[in-house]
Amino acid sequence: MGKVIEKVKIKLPAKKKKKLEKQEIKAVSGPKIVQLVVSDYPGRIKTGREKVGLKQEDAAKKLAVKESLLHNIERGHFEPNIELARKLEKFFKITLVEMHKEEAVEATKGKGEALTIGDLIKVRKG
Repeated sequence: MGKVIEKVKIKLPAKKKKKLEKQEIKAVSGPKIVQLVVSDYPGRIKTGREKVGLKQEDAAKKLAVKESLLHNIERGHFEPNIELARKLEKFFKITLVEMHKEEAVEATKGKGEALTIGDLIKVRKG
């Protein structure tokens, strides 16, 4: 909402610049266990609902969610978060959440102090 008069430039002493260029940044070490919703969740939810013998409208009321949300989940247009997936699991007696190990990736950076998305892509490809 105004005119830019001058851009602020931050000058680092030469010693600090060199340290930043040589600095290595390491990502999280060790395997991480992550909860993920299974890829075939729409079919599992629909089958579970049909086994219980409920229409989408009735199931949505009992789960305290909107009918449109349940409809979009069953069609695969919306992936439920872990909390909602656990709720659906209990109600329909199905499995939607699985545990996966995520391996750590070491990434090094020589130009600055933070990793960019491009740096991570290079690490995973190479």
